[in-house]
Amino acid sequence: MHLFSLTCTDLAAALNEGWGKGMFHAAAVYRQVFKRGNSDIAATPELFSAAVLAKELQHAFDISAPDIAHMVEQDGVTKIVFNLADSLRVEAVLIPMPRRSTLCISSQAGCRMGCIFCRTGAGGLHRNLSADEIVGQVYAVRHGLGRAVDNIVFMGMGEPLDNFDNVVQAIRVLSDQHGLDIARSRMTVSTAGLPEGIKRLGELGWPRLNLAISLNASNDMLRSKLMPINRIHPLASLKQALQGYPSWQKRGLLY
Repeated sequence: MHLFSLTCTDLAAALNEGWGKGMFHAAAVYRQVFKRGNSDIAATPELFSAAVLAKELQHAFDISAPDIAHMVEQDGVTKIVFNLADSLRVEAVLIPMPRRSTLCISSQAGCRMGCIFCRTGAGGLHRNLSADEIVGQVYAVRHGLGRAVDNIVFMGMGEPLDNFDNVVQAIRVLSDQHGLDIARSRMTVSTAGLPEGIKRLGELGWPRLNLAISLNASNDMLRSKLMPINRIHPLASLKQALQGYPSWQKRGLLY
């Protein structure tokens, strides 16, 4: 089980089932890993007197982040390429801002949307990223590179709403106050326009989560040429989905 795929509450449930422990131990481990950036559970202060438990937890949970293959920095913007366990690669981009920094992360290895202006889409979809692989990008930048991550945008490789369950779980983990504690108001999910995914996202009741729509054209003829997804979900269906999205007029962004 990968720790990066669990909220603190999820971890507490796992500890209760496997070891008869609860939120106290879960919160302690969560702080150690996510806030301190230390994957050595035995070094958790609250577990100093429970060496056997700490050892068992260390073996039970995977706490590894994706390896950084290489980085390229230009004009302050840092492109980070990650190696996944199956040798696929994904990218993240760290963008400096006057007061905060934004990390653009990937949700899939490749993409099946096929937008003609996107290099990722030209290669097709290889697979969805797991929740821990999504969270691992943020963890690697914040704790591996020691760089601040204030805002998160799901605008790297892949279509986030095409990997809905893993993206949503990653948002839960990233926003967990026991851990990385990145507010959902500082996260943006960028989509090419999947109405069903937009509907499901709205049903979560997360009004502070930002939604961005990659529009690129104001009519179906041109948009269908640029973005094949428009042939399946034209602008009328996209508009209908957005009108039903909670407060999208206030927090949404068309680009």
